[in-house]
Amino acid sequence: MYKFTKRFRLLKPKLKSLHHQHTSHITSHVIEAKTRWTATQFVLDDSPNIDKYQRAEKELANEFFLIE
Repeated sequence: MYKFTKRFRLLKPKLKSLHHQHTSHITSHVIEAKTRWTATQFVLDDSPNIDKYQRAEKELANEFFLIE
């Protein structure tokens, strides 16, 4: 148990830093993802038959829902 505790203490600051990098400013990340998704939807409304825009819209929707 001592080895585990010692190693965990060494790993803990790195894990905290990683967690902070991925969870800070979550609101701004959601707003950015929603803005990109909405902009792509407007482009897709103008050109609904272009595969590139259809794929981009699906990818951005997935990104938005994963963040939210």
